[in-house]
Amino acid sequence: MRIHSIMCAVLIVGGAACASSQAEEVRDARLAQIDHQTVSKTRVIEDRQEAREEAVEDKADMAEESLANVEGDTSGAEDMVEVAEDRAAYESDVRARWETIGVRINAAQKKMSTLDTKPMKFETELKSLATEHNQLKDDVANVSNIPASNWENTTDRLDERLSNLNERVKDLTDSIEDA
Repeated sequence: MRIHSIMCAVLIVGGAACASSQAEEVRDARLAQIDHQTVSKTRVIEDRQEAREEAVEDKADMAEESLANVEGDTSGAEDMVEVAEDRAAYESDVRARWETIGVRINAAQKKMSTLDTKPMKFETELKSLATEHNQLKDDVANVSNIPASNWENTTDRLDERLSNLNERVKDLTDSIEDA
């Protein structure tokens, strides 16, 4: 009888461990699926950015070719073409970074849904990240309107805000995966 009781206890513990293992496998598969979707969406963003950058370069090349046909001093116009190209390239880069962060926030939300219990600190941080991401939307959209006198300070602050937001998203995602 005693052996029977011990065997039942072992089977119960083994069954619970197996169920736990299956739940972990399902969660791991779901996390991998979310990661795959995130990578796919990020590649689309990168492809759009590359296309925008090629368009910027083509436009600058056309402007430079037009200036080559003009007689006289065109150094001021050439400088303007270069500045316009640099601004457009920066705008493309910032937009891609912002979009990528949005994809990663969305992935963090999906990964949160795989948790049995969702810690309040994760939910609070996720809401904070989404709010900050939305606040950056206008700044990213208005990059082309930044006056030359404020260009460096404004773009430095925008870069810093995007980098900090990206780091916070990474930290939250790591915490969710470790939970």
